[in-house]
Amino acid sequence: MRRSFITAIFWLVLVSSASATTVELPVTPTNLDTYGYVFSVLTNAIRDGVTFHVTITDKKYDIYPDSGASVDIVTHKKLDNGGLLVSSQAVEPAIQVTLEKEVRVWKADFVVSRKLLKNPDVYFVFSVLAHSTINGKSVPMPSLTCYQIRLQDFAKP
Repeated sequence: MRRSFITAIFWLVLVSSASATTVELPVTPTNLDTYGYVFSVLTNAIRDGVTFHVTITDKKYDIYPDSGASVDIVTHKKLDNGGLLVSSQAVEPAIQVTLEKEVRVWKADFVVSRKLLKNPDVYFVFSVLAHSTINGKSVPMPSLTCYQIRLQDFAKP
């Protein structure tokens, strides 16, 4: 009993002391093979916009089920002090992303209007929480990796 109490306290201290980080990794037409994932982006022009079919393949492991995919407005603003301010918000109206989730491969399908594609800050974002194994279980950590696909790079408005 004492050991499980100490383990619980250690875990609480570890979680509360961990700082959240976000890593952004660009996925471009010339860089579809990233650190842990390979991406494929197919587009098709339709009357009202462009359909996207994105395939995400994990190179070594299963994709964590708490990963996510969305179409967002992501802005990068250089600050006077040399820093970078990054903000992200959902597009309005929201774009429905249909996900087909397999163990190591996810497929995302969605449609973006031609008007929205004129905005260079519109991205498909695949987000993955970091995980650690605690007592034999995979536990999400407060760190996030975002793979960002600028949609304008793959389909002309």
